[in-house]
Formats: sequence, C-alpha cells, structure tokens
Amino acid sequence: MEAYIIAIAIITAIYVLLALGLNLQYGLTGLINFGHVGFFCVGAYTAALLSKHEVSPLLAFPVAALLTALAAWPLGVVSRHGGTIKAESPHSGGARFSVRLPAFT
Repeated sequence: MEAYIIAIAIITAIYVLLALGLNLQYGLTGLINFGHVGFFCVGAYTAALLSKHEVSPLLAFPVAALLTALAAWPLGVVSRHGGTIKAESPHSGGARFSVRLPAFT
C-alpha cells in the first residue's frame, strides 16, 4: 500500500510541474504554446523505455532528463541567437532551407 501511495504522489508531482509550466505561459503571458509538452513527452517516453528494460528508476529519470535537455538544446540555441535555422545540402543544387523562429532576447 505504501508503494502505491508513493507512486501516486510522484505522478501527481509530475503533472503539477506540467500544469505550472502551462500556467506560467498561458496564465501570465496569455500565449498559447504547447511546445514544452513535446519535451515532457521525450522525457516520459525515455523513462518508460528504460523502465521497460528494467533500468533502475534512480538511473532512468536522470537519463531521461539529460536526453530531454539534449533534445531541447539546439532549439534553444537557435532561438537565442537570431532565431534562424539555415541548411544547405551540397546535393541540392544550391537550394536552401530556412526557418525563422521568434527570438525572445
């Protein structure tokens, strides 16, 4: 019974953190943005896969957080420094791909 209560408390704490992030974005700024939910999913999926392969939760959660941070880092760097992603392939005949992201500096 004690393990069940601890599991429910952990799940509740995770969803509280997600709700606080939504409140910060929508409640205080009025912006509707579900981008952080994608990173939440990356971490949850990583933790679930590691737990499925019987990795200890004490190791699975830090690894999931690290993988989520690594997934978010390139997007953060791009939006911090001008917000433009440019890509050009040597096989594209000079065609370029560019995406403009909003930069909040």
